[in-house]
Amino acid sequence: MSPIESWLRKRFAEEAAVSVLAGALAICLGVLVVMITFWLTYAVVWIAVFAVSGAFELTGARKIHLPHWLMMSLAAGFLVLLFHRHFQRSPWDRDDYSAPDATPGDGFDNWGAALAVQGGALGSVFQLLRTPTASARFILEILDTGPRLLTGARGLFRRAQAVRRLDPAGCAWVLTMLSSRPGAMPRDELIAAWPQANWPRLWAELRLIDGLVFLEKGISLTQDLRSELLPLLGGVQH
Repeated sequence: MSPIESWLRKRFAEEAAVSVLAGALAICLGVLVVMITFWLTYAVVWIAVFAVSGAFELTGARKIHLPHWLMMSLAAGFLVLLFHRHFQRSPWDRDDYSAPDATPGDGFDNWGAALAVQGGALGSVFQLLRTPTASARFILEILDTGPRLLTGARGLFRRAQAVRRLDPAGCAWVLTMLSSRPGAMPRDELIAAWPQANWPRLWAELRLIDGLVFLEKGISLTQDLRSELLPLLGGVQH
């Protein structure tokens, strides 16, 4: 076993362990955030019912009362819609706060900024009113934290599983070949040097290694990875 292969085996084991631990932590935080979101939603429903009931009572109408199970169901339904929105979007599809509909509204653009700066905590409310669309998008981004943590945990577990299945010997051979070149090495040259390798699988595995740069003209190593591999290549003949 070459020194680079031994180094890769250790690195793959460490990355898999870190991914599993990070995934477990993400699940714990995600569950906590979802529970907080649920009870905040329940509180908003309760306050809304209390306010509407008080308004009805002032007019002489009958006081409104929603049972506990119904308010719990409304809060749970909000979470279902929140998760549905999360799964309908790409993880990289974030809201655009520079869009024209997210700019300050008419009137607020002139005096809303001054109120937001001078008004303290109350000024924050004016800031939300000054950019209502952007504020609504920002609040949705915050509410999406719980679902994002849970789905992120799934991605971390998948990465840990993929890292465990990597071929250290094949990856070590490629790293050794790339270390012999100061620049990028063409893919065709790598394939010609080892035609028996399962290159479709090897390409996918190499993309999981931090420090490999895939260019149009070939594959190269970052300077940090070259420096890390340099002590391991002392007795390796290229």
